Order: sequence, then structure tokens, then C-alpha cells
Amino acid sequence: MKFLIQELDSKRIKKNQEGSPSWFFNLRRLVFWFLLSSVHQMIK
Repeated sequence: MKFLIQELDSKRIKKNQEGSPSWFFNLRRLVFWFLLSSVHQMIK
């Protein structure tokens, strides 16, 4: 799972370098991690 996320991250980082501002990317990533952790809490 963690490897999969890192794989996605590296792809997104490559895309990010082409265009969108890094603060926006970081914000989206924070939201993504927040959602992921809250889903984990619900499963437990």
C-alpha cells in the first residue's frame, strides 16, 4: 500500500514540475493523507 502511494507520488511530482504551483500540490497531498487516515480510523 505504502509503496503504491509513493509510486503515485513520484508520478504526481513529475506532473507537478511541469505546471501547478508547489503549495497547491502540497495542500492536495495533505488533504489526501488526511482522508486516507480518517478512512483507516473508520475501518478499525
